[in-house]
Amino acid sequence: MTIEEINIQLENLRDAVDKADRLFDSLTKNSLVTKEIVAKVDKARAALEAKITELKAARKELQEKTTETAPTDPAATETTETPTPAPPAPRTEILGSVGYRGKNDPLDVELVQKLLNQRKGEKLVVDGVWGSNTNTSIIDLQRRIFQSWGVDGRIDPGGKTWKWLIGSEKLPKLPPPPPPPPPAPVKVTPPTQQKVTQPTVQEKVTDVLGFFAEKVLPYEKEFFMFEWNSPKVWLGYGFFVQGSLYAYSNASLTGSKGTNSVSVTGSAKVATGVSASIGWGEVSQGWYGTWGLEARGTMKGELAASFHIRTVLSAAGQTMTGSISSTADITATLSVSAKVTGGVGFGGSYETESYTLGKITFLQATTPMFASTYDFSARKFSFKKSGSWSVRIHPQLVNTLRSVIS
Repeated sequence: MTIEEINIQLENLRDAVDKADRLFDSLTKNSLVTKEIVAKVDKARAALEAKITELKAARKELQEKTTETAPTDPAATETTETPTPAPPAPRTEILGSVGYRGKNDPLDVELVQKLLNQRKGEKLVVDGVWGSNTNTSIIDLQRRIFQSWGVDGRIDPGGKTWKWLIGSEKLPKLPPPPPPPPPAPVKVTPPTQQKVTQPTVQEKVTDVLGFFAEKVLPYEKEFFMFEWNSPKVWLGYGFFVQGSLYAYSNASLTGSKGTNSVSVTGSAKVATGVSASIGWGEVSQGWYGTWGLEARGTMKGELAASFHIRTVLSAAGQTMTGSISSTADITATLSVSAKVTGGVGFGGSYETESYTLGKITFLQATTPMFASTYDFSARKFSFKKSGSWSVRIHPQLVNTLRSVIS
């Protein structure tokens, strides 16, 4: 392939590239064209550019071979001087588009780079290669010329960007950026103040008295316990009778704390009773252990009197009230039980539990006492009777009393 043929093909390919550019622009402006079709056109244009680059390289290679193989005439060299060809006139117009999706002919790119350095004050390397620096400079120039519309990153022959480069107009300054939007008003929410409720004097007193009632006050004590057992009276054949007399007294004190109240309860009890037992056998103990067997039945009668008093201190709002109430009751009971005790050999004695065969309450009486209230805020004291008399008598005791009286 000769150099003339290569030049012809290059011209044809440049025309094909121009047509592809126009087709690409029309397709991108048509909303009905799919992205796949646009991509195919762009790919075909890139293939044309690659073919142009390939032909340029082939043309350069042929030119170098032609220069090396050209014959020289020594006589002509000695007698005739070869005229020096005149340098080509500098190009003052671009023949194709330069920039994004442009033809980007090296001579056209060199001219644009020189004009950008002269007119815009850039410091671009004039190498005929369209790169990122050249592209950035073209876009910045168009932003200043067009302000907002018409920025496409490409310089076309005869276009407005090209006319400005070869003209004498001064480069306009970039428009100032729009002012930032005013900051949104910040709604300041005042901190929520938690209402601190101070305890009242009554509540403080309740806490102190409650600790005293629950931790310090509890008390229980047995004041006395008396018991006397008569000796066994043997009746013969191993049978015996025995009597006993006992008395005891105890008292207790407890306290508790509620939400806004403190209560203290005290009780006392005095009881006395007699018992009579009949049994058989005997258990003996000595140096060699325990032996024997004893069985007995016991009838016990008891009379007990109890007394209860309760004090309550309560607080409601700013008012404190105190109350005292008390009750007393008397009971008489009769119980029957059986017990077996035994031992053998060197082992210790053993004793079964006492089985209560029956327990009858013959008399139970409750006496009315009093209840008093004191209002600490109003300093007022009130008093009233609490409860009423109540007596319960077992029918068997009633029948016995009737028989005795009659």
